[in-house]
Amino acid sequence: GKRAFEGRNQGGMFQSVFLFGFLQIIAIVAYNATFVIDRVPGNPDGFPRPVIRVTQEGVPQSLPFPGPLIRVIRGDTITLTIRNHLNQRTGIHFHGFEMKGNPWMDGATEITDCGIAPGSSFTYRFVADNAGTFWYHSHSATQYSDGLLGPIIVDPAPGDADPIRAAFPNKDADDHLMLIQDWDHETSDDILTKAGPRDSYPGFIPAYPWPTTTILMNGIGNGTCDVNQCGPTIDCDSQSCLNLRPPMFGECNSETHPPNVFVCGGQWTRFRIVNVGSTVPLRIWIDGHNMTIVAKDSVPTVPMEVTMVSLHIGQRYDVMVNCSQDPTRQYHVYTTVASELYPAGVTSKTFSTSILKYSTSTSTSTSTFKTPDNYPWQLFEDPKLATLDLLEFKLKPLDQNLGKIGPAVKRIILTTEVNSQVENQLEEWWTNKNVFVKPVQPLLLGLYQGMDLSDLVPSPTVGSLGQTYSTSMLNFNLNEIYEVVMLGNSWETHPWHIHGNQFSFIKAGYFDRAVVPMGNSSSRCGYNPESPSQVEIEKVIGNFTEISDVLTVGDTFAIPKMGYVVFRFRPSNLGIWMLHCHVSWHQAMGMSTLFSIQDENGFFNLKPPPDDFPICGSMATWKAL
Repeated sequence: GKRAFEGRNQGGMFQSVFLFGFLQIIAIVAYNATFVIDRVPGNPDGFPRPVIRVTQEGVPQSLPFPGPLIRVIRGDTITLTIRNHLNQRTGIHFHGFEMKGNPWMDGATEITDCGIAPGSSFTYRFVADNAGTFWYHSHSATQYSDGLLGPIIVDPAPGDADPIRAAFPNKDADDHLMLIQDWDHETSDDILTKAGPRDSYPGFIPAYPWPTTTILMNGIGNGTCDVNQCGPTIDCDSQSCLNLRPPMFGECNSETHPPNVFVCGGQWTRFRIVNVGSTVPLRIWIDGHNMTIVAKDSVPTVPMEVTMVSLHIGQRYDVMVNCSQDPTRQYHVYTTVASELYPAGVTSKTFSTSILKYSTSTSTSTSTFKTPDNYPWQLFEDPKLATLDLLEFKLKPLDQNLGKIGPAVKRIILTTEVNSQVENQLEEWWTNKNVFVKPVQPLLLGLYQGMDLSDLVPSPTVGSLGQTYSTSMLNFNLNEIYEVVMLGNSWETHPWHIHGNQFSFIKAGYFDRAVVPMGNSSSRCGYNPESPSQVEIEKVIGNFTEISDVLTVGDTFAIPKMGYVVFRFRPSNLGIWMLHCHVSWHQAMGMSTLFSIQDENGFFNLKPPPDDFPICGSMATWKAL
């Protein structure tokens, strides 16, 4: 049967149909579409629960999410109207698009705009500047964790060099999307509510959403209908569990959806893999087939052949698969939690399968299916797999012009860590001991209109452990190179994403650090590592005033557990851009900061927002200026 993304892009650059994972390009027209956002009952893994549906107006689809595929050619203008039928504001972030000179389209509610009010609509208009694989998702509350997301593909323009297709010839038909994500049986609002406050009622115990209940591929998966079974927990935290329960929207049937089926047509087939999840990194591999990574975060990379790929939340990997195995068989595509990127003892056997078949095959026989109970999980207990969280830093850009970056004028150190000693909440996340608090009014719009910063952000407050609560923001000058060192004082890896920019990564690894007790806790989860000294940083990382080789480039990256990442960038895009952890719950608990890029005139050289730009609070329309 038909899978996700069917009947999409009517009125778009491409009208695309996905049949068994097979992408067919039907028509070429200018992209202009309207998406409708609403909340409906859904059963992506057979367990009925409320989900957010994303549909193209006038185009039927069988699944509530992922949303319609947007497929255009580089240089095209995307005109997308969002009709908000939710009971809360929403906004769409186009993950990976830099929105050069047009930060109003970034979709980061409370930062650039007020969000689209319930019952209203807004039209995003922007140019697809770069080719590659992207995705869109809500940047309001944790809505994308309930389904408000979808894919974007930007193809090279006529006459553009296409190094991937030149090296790996394939047809348009041999081009597949794989949107993988973790999924829970509770809504994101309820999951966040479960995190606290502790004094909600006598005996209430906050909990973190672990383990992941299900893994979805393109909006479907085979989940569990078990109840009251938490599964494995973090060995030092018995509160990291959400009890499973019977559904209230109908019967649970874990066999509701047949698996996704992808077709190998020619010699090379391209898979565009995106981790659109909320909580965990995911690992994917195909029985009997290696994968060759050819792009990361939409940037072509020097090809690297691997047996499996681990993706952190928000990352996009394009891989090529050589369809040279027995064409009479079918092969399983496995997706699991990449547990090796978590603290020792934290494991999950959550499991998802899809099918890879050859276009010439008429057989229904598949490679030997291994269930979570009989799969040789010890293969993934090899300590060498810990290096998978550094794989992304081995993917060198194919463009040699990106291979070096000049000296920096300044080094900035950002230390990230968790505070699990919060009096009321389960935990909160710090960056330089600051818990990010959103502005009270949209920051960029207010500053563009000449409002005072103090009228836009709340006054900072100080917590019991000396942590501050504020709208933290770092200021950067145009066209000067800066170096940023991010330290991961945490027992898990964290995926980070920068809006409106691309980073050149020059170092990544681990410090050999002792740990010190945090508060009165004696358990490992209550420990934070001791931050390295400036001397140690300079010894390991080197001098920021020298030219450096670039390991890789991108907009989404992970800080290794108990490790570091170093990047440089040359700010060239006016605006206020979020840098945040892409774990939904961590971002909601304060793991963010802002990069403010201005010139000598502040933000006033920006073109004005569109006429229908959402406003709120004491904002005036830009037309009144």
